[in-house]
Amino acid sequence: MRIFSDPDFQDFRSVCGLMNDYVTAESFIDWDWDGRVQKIGRHYRAFKRTSNHWKGNVGGFQAKLEEIPITQEMKRWVDECSLAFGGLDILGLDFVHSKEDGKFYILELNDTAIGLFHDVEEEDLQHLRELVVVRMSASETVVESNEEQCVESELKNAYDEIAALRLQLQEAESKVEALEKSLAESKAEEMKPKRWWGLFGN
Repeated sequence: MRIFSDPDFQDFRSVCGLMNDYVTAESFIDWDWDGRVQKIGRHYRAFKRTSNHWKGNVGGFQAKLEEIPITQEMKRWVDECSLAFGGLDILGLDFVHSKEDGKFYILELNDTAIGLFHDVEEEDLQHLRELVVVRMSASETVVESNEEQCVESELKNAYDEIAALRLQLQEAESKVEALEKSLAESKAEEMKPKRWWGLFGN
């Protein structure tokens, strides 16, 4: 809703008081065209839209949409935004161009629900397919790498268990050897001739 004066704003406040939803207000920028910078993977596009209504994104009004050359400034915008939420491969950044000062004002950041401009839709669908294939291939590589790491870890654990068993076997063999030696000494002692002495004689 567009408000032109303080009395209009006061009336609007009374209407908002009847609602349970929150409401935000912002300064109106008198724009001559609005646009979007689109990023799909490493592919960039920029679009310009002109309309005969102050709401450029509302259906029912004549609007002209065209692709325009993307500037380094626009690329910098979306590259910075692509770092949000852990990384965005697909996004669209909406902005307006002010009539008064000729500056760009960013409105919002859209994620994958960006829609595609019909003139380049097939080409952008191809970019989307290629991006999905790249991401799926990277995911498979990670899975294979994780499986290899699991196998290597299990193999190392098995080698450690073998080493521990060998040590236990050595200890057991040493114990058996000591027992056998003790038993042999005991038998040898028993085999020695015994001499009995009388109470008084020799």
